[in-house]
Amino acid sequence: MPHPRNAYAPGDHPPDLVGQVDRRIRSRLDGRHLPDPAELFQPLVAALRAAVAGPPPAHPNALADDQEVFQQAVRYFLANELARTQDVFVLHSKLPGCALAAVDPHDPLYGTRGMAQIAPVVYGPVDALLGPLVDAWYTAPLVLRPEDAVVALFKRFDTLAAFTAQGNQDALGLAYLADHPQSPAFRPVLTQQAGEALADALRKLDAVGTALEGAAKVPLQPGVRARWSTEPLVDTAESDLDTEKSSLVVEKAVPETVRSIRTALHAVSNLCGPAVHQYLPLPRFTVHKALGRDSNIRAYNDAGDVTITIGQHDRPDVVAHEVGHVVENVLPVGCWLDIVRLLHARHAAAGGGTLLALYPKDPDPEVAAECAYRAVMPAYPARSSTTGSYAAKTYGGFCPTEVLSTTLQLLVSPQGAKTLLTSDPQVLAVVLRWLLGEQALRNVVSGQLLAMAVPTALP
Repeated sequence: MPHPRNAYAPGDHPPDLVGQVDRRIRSRLDGRHLPDPAELFQPLVAALRAAVAGPPPAHPNALADDQEVFQQAVRYFLANELARTQDVFVLHSKLPGCALAAVDPHDPLYGTRGMAQIAPVVYGPVDALLGPLVDAWYTAPLVLRPEDAVVALFKRFDTLAAFTAQGNQDALGLAYLADHPQSPAFRPVLTQQAGEALADALRKLDAVGTALEGAAKVPLQPGVRARWSTEPLVDTAESDLDTEKSSLVVEKAVPETVRSIRTALHAVSNLCGPAVHQYLPLPRFTVHKALGRDSNIRAYNDAGDVTITIGQHDRPDVVAHEVGHVVENVLPVGCWLDIVRLLHARHAAAGGGTLLALYPKDPDPEVAAECAYRAVMPAYPARSSTTGSYAAKTYGGFCPTEVLSTTLQLLVSPQGAKTLLTSDPQVLAVVLRWLLGEQALRNVVSGQLLAMAVPTALP
């Protein structure tokens, strides 16, 4: 399947979901490590040797069960093919053939089985061997383990072998999507009745009540590190509007910027469940000074980084928006997948086709090339009928989104929270599923309605 390009432009077709998922996992935005198949090959061979250390079967011409077939296949491999096997991919390709060679063609149970029937018999036991090997690989110094859902992919022989193969850019995407299927009840556009019922249910959540009241005004919830919102890491940087660089503590205008940062972080802290705070790093802010001129830079966050660059006069909603990108990068892949599935499904619901421009008349060619899915985003509408919504912006590369960011941007103010709740409760439900935890939504939303609202199937 086509892998996501590094960039997309208006008129292009959207990126392929399988490729997006694969590249997202390989990008390792949280700094975690993926297992190295080359380093797992020899431990796997040693584990195979140990699996056949016992005596051979009593009746080699009439094997008793799948375990004996597996052991005979491994014995054949070690005796005849190991010297010509250098990696997991080749081992995976040879093992079923070794089983066919080791099984007597007159075996009453296994003699008539072909390659497709014998492969699962020998692959299953290897899966069992890989689990402890992958876990042991992560005990090495300085090797950071990603979320369990990602580690689980490498504990399957099929996936590890495909990941080893050169040029296979979809192995992890296909495996992850198979583990996390789309809900058959999911609807990208809810009926008015379902939307109103969802909004009524979400109002029962403390976080939604806090947002409607003013998330920045309510005291920090228990379990939140106060330092996360009271002591942000801030520095100044030169820009084309600067003539000098100086420390924030002596800049008269900068305390206003720090207040905006603290306000945004306080609000975001109150919108996340205590369990989610374990994922949240302390963002670092670089502030570009404007020296009193009515001009500003465009705030941004670098891919996979916790550094956020803002302008001196950016308000809390802009800060919260950029913090949303950091949050999206460190939350489980499932959060990002829910969002991307929603965008793909709403794009299809709007008729599909090519990507729409966001700012087609902008004099800056880079800005004019920005594009979006055709997804209708009621709480963050498009500027016109021929342009896309910024909330549906399309990226290449590791495929970030703007959905979580625009959601936090709205939630930090009472009016924005009201707009989101009434205009697009589905987006709010998708984001809160990950900010608060799925159980929080299950406590207030019926199972049938939640299955319609969130893209990825409920466990």
